[in-house]
Amino acid sequence: MSGCDNADPAPTVGAARLRLGVPRSTLYRWQGQAEGFRMPSFTEVLAEKAELRRRLKQLDR
Repeated sequence: MSGCDNADPAPTVGAARLRLGVPRSTLYRWQGQAEGFRMPSFTEVLAEKAELRRRLKQLDR
């Protein structure tokens, strides 16, 4: 038998918690947030950028 017989299988949430120091509940919350994430459209990004520029100009006055 080789010394690799005790190697861990594919990483699991628990193993990730040990390596990252992140609680399992936090990992589950991050996963849920990622599943609900939607990339904004290019038009939405441009509209937000225009709004932020407008606000910055108002602050400079």
